[in-house]
Amino acid sequence: MEFKVKYLNAIDKKYFYIVLLLWLSSFMFNIWPFVFLAALCILNALLLIYDRYVDAPIDLELSTFSAIIMTLTFGVKWGIIAAVMTKVAVIISNRDFNKNSLIAMSSYVLAALATHMLPPMNIILLGVIVVMVVNLNNFIVFKYLLMLSDIEIGMYSISNILFNVMLFIGFAEVLIKVLTLLAFV
Repeated sequence: MEFKVKYLNAIDKKYFYIVLLLWLSSFMFNIWPFVFLAALCILNALLLIYDRYVDAPIDLELSTFSAIIMTLTFGVKWGIIAAVMTKVAVIISNRDFNKNSLIAMSSYVLAALATHMLPPMNIILLGVIVVMVVNLNNFIVFKYLLMLSDIEIGMYSISNILFNVMLFIGFAEVLIKVLTLLAFV
């Protein structure tokens, strides 16, 4: 019984110190890009746990969404960092680095760059356009470089487009507003 109490107190102190460190750091520089990036990496890794157990050609990921949101809110550098780090988190979580990993990472970087290059517009429209550009790129790579079947390409593309469109319709506007407020705190 005594061991559990000491262990729980150590955990409580650890979280207290982490929160204290973040709070103190916020006076020196904007910590919100780091906090948001860490949250997105964790959520993306949790979302893609199914990939470890299910060998289905579906592509439900937060990396494209993350790259676009981070680019719009914190700039293209943060968008590229989000593109790479959200995929790295999944690679570490699933212990799976394969031929698709670098291609996926480059697609997410493309999402950040396309977001940066496109003119300002409604976030949902921008998200849909960038997701289509990324999936067109993926179609070409999957078809002519990886030689995937049309069915696999269709499954990857349709699942990715639908998932990302749902993310943009459901969360993008609110998330942009919240992050814009936090960016200037």
